[in-house]
Amino acid sequence: MRLLLDTNTCIEILRGRNAGQPRADIVLSAIVRSELLAGALLSAKPDENRRIAEAFCALFPCLAFDKSPTFTPNGMHACAAPGTSSAQET
Repeated sequence: MRLLLDTNTCIEILRGRNAGQPRADIVLSAIVRSELLAGALLSAKPDENRRIAEAFCALFPCLAFDKSPTFTPNGMHACAAPGTSSAQET
C-alpha cells in the first residue's frame, strides 16, 4: 500500500512538525509537487524555499496527473479507471 501526502501535510513536515520516520511507501502527486514549488516561489525567500521544496520532493516518487476531468451537468468529476466506484458512467 502507498501513502499519498497532501500539500498541507508536506508543509507541516517542512516546518518541522509532524515529522515521522521516512517511509518507502510514501508518494507525492504532481499536483502537490506543483503547489509546493508555486508556494516557494511566492514566499518571502523564493530561492531558498524553492531549493528546500525541490529537495523535499526529490525524496518521494511523483505520481503523474494525466487524466482530464469529466464535466457533467452535476459538476466536475475526476476520471477513474473503468470498474472503480468513481468511474463516470456513459
